[in-house]
Amino acid sequence: MNASTILAQHGYTLTQAAQWLSQNANNPREIYATTKALGLSNDMLADILRPSMPSINAAEIDAYFSGNGIATASSVLAQHGWTTAQAAQWIQAHLNDPAQIQSTMASLGLDYTMLSEVAAQLQPGITPAQIQQFFQASIPQPQPQPQPGPQVPGAGEAVFPTELQNLVSLNQNTGVLSNANVRSIALQQGVSAERYDQLFSPSSIDLNGDGILSTNELGLSTLGNLPATSDTVASLLYGTVINVYHALDMQELTNIGNFVSAHANEIAYNPNSPYVAQLESMMVTALSTPAAQPIMSDAQIANALGMIVAGMAQSYGNGGALFDDAFSGIFGF
Repeated sequence: MNASTILAQHGYTLTQAAQWLSQNANNPREIYATTKALGLSNDMLADILRPSMPSINAAEIDAYFSGNGIATASSVLAQHGWTTAQAAQWIQAHLNDPAQIQSTMASLGLDYTMLSEVAAQLQPGITPAQIQQFFQASIPQPQPQPQPGPQVPGAGEAVFPTELQNLVSLNQNTGVLSNANVRSIALQQGVSAERYDQLFSPSSIDLNGDGILSTNELGLSTLGNLPATSDTVASLLYGTVINVYHALDMQELTNIGNFVSAHANEIAYNPNSPYVAQLESMMVTALSTPAAQPIMSDAQIANALGMIVAGMAQSYGNGGALFDDAFSGIFGF
């Protein structure tokens, strides 16, 4: 599949695409988001621009995105010593194990858009949406049983195992991992400030409607009572996720990913399976101590959080909040 074929499917010509790229040259994030959503690779973008820029190539397109602060597949993979070609070869060799692909690529900091850049070497024209559909169709999804009414943890009942309660904290980091910086990354992806606040709405947690997130509502006694604001909810999520990333190293994550892949059906559909208890034990062990070498740098963690929040803002629809599903949504457990 080439650029003209993809564009024709959406009612555009190569000339129209070249004009649009020229008009939006000062908006690289818009170009990146739009073209990747259509399945246009950097090679295809170079083909579109070549009539007016004869020497343009895919590497220059990638450098344009990276130089404007956009995390591309090649820039993220390079931080781990991988090339996109190597990642594509690895994916091709593991196509019979989608769960391992998802786990490993997520551990490297690749989202669906970056994965589509890699997978384009195997299937030109593939889109982030198709990547997501591939995982959803290939990896067994747990079927939760509906519960009547809101489920509030009892007094002293922990959301996390007791051994891991210290992971749940407000985000006290400054600089690249600060709440403000992660928020900025999310807004740069096109999320409005209003939608961001809606996403972290505390309404589903503040069941008493008193403006306070009590220890009973949170299911934790270690944090005390907290203001029921979107800033509090975002800080809780970011602080906890950052603590988790700082605790996991690559070997631990690989071991957990391999275990989940090997026993996916039992873990997903049989809560009484011994594999569930074993997985919980592996998680507790991995998360109880700091990582020998964290799986991501602080800058990568911040970028991953901002990108994931932006994706959730779209997938949850207008007005939807994510806190109830935030941890499972981000870690894929």
